[in-house]
Amino acid sequence: MKRYITIAVSVLCATLGAFAQSKTDAATQQILDAYRNKQLNPASKVIIPVNAPFDFESISRATPTTAAIVRLSDGATFDDLRAAGLEVISTAGDDMAVVVGDIEDIIAMNDNADVQSFSLSAPAKPMLNETRKLNGVTTIHNGEDHLDQPYKGKGVICGIYDTGIDPNHVNFLTSDLSNTRIKTLFHFYSSKGMFNNYTDYDAISRFSTDVTSSTHGTHTLGIMAGSFNRSGGRTAIRTSNGSVQVRSTIKNPYYGMAPEADLAVACGALYDANTCSAVSKIVDYAVKNGQPAVINLSIGRTSGPHDGTSNFGQYMERLGKKAIICISAGNDGDAPISLSKQFSASDKELKTFFVNANPDTRGTAVFSIWADDNREFTVKAVVYNKVTKKIVNQVTLTSTQGILATSNYTVPSCIHSNEFDEAYTDSYINCTYSDNASTNKRYSASIDMVLGYNTTANADKHLVAGLIIEGKDGAKVQCSLNNVSGGFYMQSLGQDGWSDGNADFTINDLACGKNVIAIGAYNNRSGFPTLSGNLYSYQDPALNIAGAIAPYSSYGVLYDGRKLPHLCAPGTCVISSYSKYYTEAGYVDNGTLSADYNDTKHDRKSYWCQSTGTSMSSPAFAGSIALWLQVNPKLTIDEVIEIATMTATKDEQTTTTGNAVQWGAGKFNALAGLKEVMKRVGVNDIRIDEQGILVTPAGAKAYEISVPGAKSINVRLVSMTGAIIRDINATGDTYALDLTDTPAGVYVLSINNGAYAERILVR
Repeated sequence: MKRYITIAVSVLCATLGAFAQSKTDAATQQILDAYRNKQLNPASKVIIPVNAPFDFESISRATPTTAAIVRLSDGATFDDLRAAGLEVISTAGDDMAVVVGDIEDIIAMNDNADVQSFSLSAPAKPMLNETRKLNGVTTIHNGEDHLDQPYKGKGVICGIYDTGIDPNHVNFLTSDLSNTRIKTLFHFYSSKGMFNNYTDYDAISRFSTDVTSSTHGTHTLGIMAGSFNRSGGRTAIRTSNGSVQVRSTIKNPYYGMAPEADLAVACGALYDANTCSAVSKIVDYAVKNGQPAVINLSIGRTSGPHDGTSNFGQYMERLGKKAIICISAGNDGDAPISLSKQFSASDKELKTFFVNANPDTRGTAVFSIWADDNREFTVKAVVYNKVTKKIVNQVTLTSTQGILATSNYTVPSCIHSNEFDEAYTDSYINCTYSDNASTNKRYSASIDMVLGYNTTANADKHLVAGLIIEGKDGAKVQCSLNNVSGGFYMQSLGQDGWSDGNADFTINDLACGKNVIAIGAYNNRSGFPTLSGNLYSYQDPALNIAGAIAPYSSYGVLYDGRKLPHLCAPGTCVISSYSKYYTEAGYVDNGTLSADYNDTKHDRKSYWCQSTGTSMSSPAFAGSIALWLQVNPKLTIDEVIEIATMTATKDEQTTTTGNAVQWGAGKFNALAGLKEVMKRVGVNDIRIDEQGILVTPAGAKAYEISVPGAKSINVRLVSMTGAIIRDINATGDTYALDLTDTPAGVYVLSINNGAYAERILVR
């Protein structure tokens, strides 16, 4: 037995040594290390990382398959990945791909010169009428306030990847309920980026939902682009005197921002491989059909580098050049789950304890530590006695022995102690380091924690775990805690030299990349009406102040100095569509529903209820951007950010609630932004296409059109509603277009049956 253990340890150390110089981040290394541990010690109880994307129990029976996000080396191609035995599921740019392969082929990428870096698929979590009014969208839908016409997203793709989507909710049907507005539906049925695609009404109508236990995606898609605005169902409304009335004669007011947009929907488990592939497929669909696209991701996690250099961040950066991608800022803006420290010669330690807000449950979390540069640090795990105020156990977690675990975990890389066994049962702290040499060259550690109190020896919770991070003089570290279950917070327990956590760096890591826009939240309303006739409000009074910052809205100043979110939109107490399957399975109290509708045509009911979070504010913003794209389909992400931030509303609440970083530029103002977009639309200088067609302004409402060598020219002017305003066939190769008598508005100028097409603004 001793000989077997010695061999296992030596092989394991060799494996870990290889991974330590690998092309992966610490979280991926941790999973690969655990896989090798399970291989070498099949009969032992091993540590299974919190974010493992494949079944460890199947390792003894077959080599598992899994997905990875890959960044290619210069000169390498996707065919090189295929030659290495990997299936390419989706791509971004010419150097990034989501691949699937057996775990041994994934590991072999460490030695593949064609691969610069790779990461396994990690999970994210959801970031859970008045909204339209606050944004100014109601005015846009009505074509009021000097707008030339209503704008409702016609011709624009609204895309989404989420979980708990009910695609046949009436909110996503055409106005006569005879067809679906969903043009393409992708169902990701595993964690590996694999999907089924449904593109016709019959196939979509037969699809139920990706998961019964969630309604998140049904709600976010409804906010973004729901369109049901009919009477005949039961609708609860709050009257001007504050009372609640339930009526069937009024039109349902709980529809979305872009009710005439086309929908491209993807749903499934929230793993990175799925999200990246979903966004890629939606972008491909929009490009193929020649339509502008805005995509919403109401998902996130707080662990990670927060600098956009992760493979997920790089994937979105490439796709963000082809579509507007909006991501929730996160829901941890009032949680003490972040810490940072600049070490000095006299103070080289950052120390904190982990206390579970739900002490009777087993807590699971991922704690990430990122240095500002490549200087290494050391992590020590401790057990602290709150009665004696002393550390009773302290171990240094190294690259070869980085796990402090209770004695039921028997693999050689685990460190055991009587004190840890006394404090916890079936628990561990698992630390893995990485130099991230292939990405940002910032030293980091990923620490899985599963902690459940020993209810016998530690019934009063007098023993608690903590970490000590020891760094070098002048180095800086940033720490983030991502709770998976339970609710860990960082606390000092009133001890000198130990630190309480704060919320200053709670921003969603997935929203920190370039070419995406991060959306925070402010309170939408002070209560919501229900079909039971009651008006409900939240127990936290801070959530009931309409217009104030939502205290949960996450924020942070990034490593490179960027401040996120970019701005805030309504996110608290937003009423939108709910999944039929979630509702009828009993996951929601029917007394809290705000509307329902019996769709006799399809023999099913649809429901509406409230939800809260930056999950709601992000689609409110994204759906509004569809209205901008209807005016100017060529808007870039940089232009959207510029216009949205310059036209954001700043009022008393943006200075008296929250803080400047949490608010970003202020409150999103869709109407002011749309007017700015319209100002910038027009043929302001000479335009020439590849066929030599020239369009030159010849005054405020006139254009000179030239098609060299042509015998005739067809000029067509079409309104944004599809009405043909002018249809002219002129002889010769030039034509003077006079629009003096044309009403102000945005039009499509088409020449020679679409050989040239450009949107113009007639003032």
